[in-house]
Amino acid sequence: MVPEYRDAGKIYVVRDNFSSHKKAMHLWAPKPADIEFVWTPTNASWLNLIEPWFLVLQRTALYNTDLKTTDAIAKHLADGIAYLNKHPRPYHWNKVI
Repeated sequence: MVPEYRDAGKIYVVRDNFSSHKKAMHLWAPKPADIEFVWTPTNASWLNLIEPWFLVLQRTALYNTDLKTTDAIAKHLADGIAYLNKHPRPYHWNKVI
């Protein structure tokens, strides 16, 4: 464990249910006693905050474009990330019924 967190108690590592993450768990054997792995529920991608961020990035950087090269895509994505970093907005979860 990282030395500066030794006195913090148990550390919870939240992972999504992507199958390759579960297969990679053998790399942690034996798992340190002060680390607990917690899995997000299946079909609960809305709990993973990177999912809505990718949607915002896609709409900011790639919407209504016709990019022909990977360099153009990379530039648009870098510009979109720079824009989102300059204009941060907190994300608020909503319960939709």
